[in-house]
Amino acid sequence: MDFIKKLYPLVVIATVLGGLLALTYGNLKPLLDEADKREFERALQEVYPSFSRYETKELGDKPYYILYQNETIVAYVFRASYPGYGGPVETLTAVTNGIVARVVVMSMGGETPGLGTKARDQKWLSQFLGRGVDGIPTTKPDFQAKGCDAVSGATFSSLAVTRGIHEALAMYTQIMDGDNKESPMTSATPTNEVSEGGKQ
Repeated sequence: MDFIKKLYPLVVIATVLGGLLALTYGNLKPLLDEADKREFERALQEVYPSFSRYETKELGDKPYYILYQNETIVAYVFRASYPGYGGPVETLTAVTNGIVARVVVMSMGGETPGLGTKARDQKWLSQFLGRGVDGIPTTKPDFQAKGCDAVSGATFSSLAVTRGIHEALAMYTQIMDGDNKESPMTSATPTNEVSEGGKQ
């Protein structure tokens, strides 16, 4: 009985704290979602600066984005996240006509400064431009076999980026081969208009 009396206040405290955390998260989530959207649209402007609008679609449970310039599709963009050395590495890959048009690394906060973080440099990323799905390494031996260079001393970070690129190209192939295919010209109204600076 004494044990129950001692345990009861702890249960009450834990329940109250759990409720407060849930309430706090519920209040913060819209702000966090809005911040993520702003960062995503900033990255979209970086990955393909000349687009005017974008439309969000899904392949299975994975979203992808169609970029438009007026009513013309100019690129398909795919967001991916793979584990690096110190945490997730998030990429945006723009694909046009089945090849990589541009890659932007959105976040890689857990990677080693000066090593893993070099995998976000456009000079290193440029080696993947113009490549199709078969030209992107997804394993360590693939880098040499496909004529690519990993970042020296940062294989995990390099693979996190290239696996994101490979996923983008694989999804693009599925879209073009399946029911999600879009024609080069469309009269559909994209769902998001973006002005300079990525703000709606």
